[in-house]
Order: sequence, then structure tokens, then C-alpha cells
Amino acid sequence: MDRVWKRLSAPLSQRAGSLFRHHRFGLYILAVLVGLASGLGAVLFRLGIDAWSQLLSGADDYTVSMGPSVGLLAPLGTWFVLVTPVLSGLLTGPLMSRLGRTPTGHGVAGVIWSTRHGDGTMAPLPALAATTSAALTIGGGGSVGPEGPIAELGASTASIIGRRLRLHRSSIRHLAAAGTAAGIASAFNAPLAGAFFALEVILMGFSADAFIV
Repeated sequence: MDRVWKRLSAPLSQRAGSLFRHHRFGLYILAVLVGLASGLGAVLFRLGIDAWSQLLSGADDYTVSMGPSVGLLAPLGTWFVLVTPVLSGLLTGPLMSRLGRTPTGHGVAGVIWSTRHGDGTMAPLPALAATTSAALTIGGGGSVGPEGPIAELGASTASIIGRRLRLHRSSIRHLAAAGTAAGIASAFNAPLAGAFFALEVILMGFSADAFIV
């Protein structure tokens, strides 16, 4: 049975790989998957921010109450607002130092650099480290934007999918742009703005195929 299954599955996998590598419809399917993964990453990112803020202050949004902490740092009273950024920094520093190193840089700027000098993808592990660090920073009261980490996470998703399927460089760039567009759209609740941002800044050009992706 194992030999029969291998004989049947091999042609199937080859046809599937050919679909994704040589047909537009396959690329559109992958773009949907990358967009969904990037959107899911954005949801988890926001949940992480809320969870860290809830743990430290006892509130999902501290700016609503503006009182002393009723969470983990309740013994510090109102002084906890000085401790939370420091605590977040103590966690973020080692995390980025050990796992966040990447030659492309991070955030939207990193995706742009990767697009200019490569296929637009980002390394998954540094992207995950940057997203986690951003969630800790924002949840701890730091001044960091959410669009960069989510865009980077979307581009790293394209890296995982595109390179495993051995897609052409142009197809991987389109998928990286799709992931970035989904990240920007989810960060600002602006899907069209995310799409045009990816076209103008990441791909630096307009075409029907790129816009559909």
C-alpha cells in the first residue's frame, strides 16, 4: 500500500507544484493563503498586546481608567507606569539580540530593502521575534507602531510558502507584497490602502496581476 500511495501521490504533488509555479490561478490561491495567515498574525498580535497590558495594569486599555494598576504590578500603585516600559524593555532586548538579527532590517523598511535587493521575503524567526517584541513594547506603554511587525510577519509567511514550493522570484515578490498589504490593511482597517501601499512601495508598479494578488 505504501508503494502504491507513493506512486499516486508523486504525480499529484508534481501537478500541484506545477499549478502554483506556472499558472496565475495557483498564485492567486497562494496569495489568499498568505493574506489569511497575515491577518491571523495580526489578530494574535493584537491579542498579545491586550494580554500583556491586562497582566501589568489589569485593563485592556489603561488610558480608559488612568488609575493605579489592579494587575500584576498593583503593589506599585500609580508608579507602575514607570516600571512597565522598563520591564518590557528587559524582555525585548534579549529577545531581539538573540533571535531578531537579520541583514534586511525590520518592519516596512526591512520589507522594502528586501524587495530592492532580493525577492521581498523576510526570515520567519526574526519576524516572529520582532512581532513579539512589538507586542510587549506596545502593551507596556511604549511608542511603537503596529504596521511594521505585521507587514514583516506577512512577508515572512510568503517566504515560507514561496520557497518551499520553489516559486519563481517574481511570484515570491508578489506574495511578499500580498502579505505586506494584508498586514497594513489589518493594522489600519484599510484594505484598499494596504493594497495600494504594496503596489506603490513594495512592488513599485501597477499591473492587473499584482493588483489581483
